[in-house]
Amino acid sequence: MLGQMIVPHNGLLPAAVPTNPLIHHRDETVDASGTPIMELFHEAFGDGIH
Repeated sequence: MLGQMIVPHNGLLPAAVPTNPLIHHRDETVDASGTPIMELFHEAFGDGIH
């Protein structure tokens, strides 16, 4: 059962977490929401290859 568990992807954190709260929260938002936002852009505008 343990071999079937999947660890969720939450983005890649840099080696050092930024100490500025604004930058830290921006990085968290991009890491958590970057892929879904990219998918929405691809759905709305295509992949840009004609």
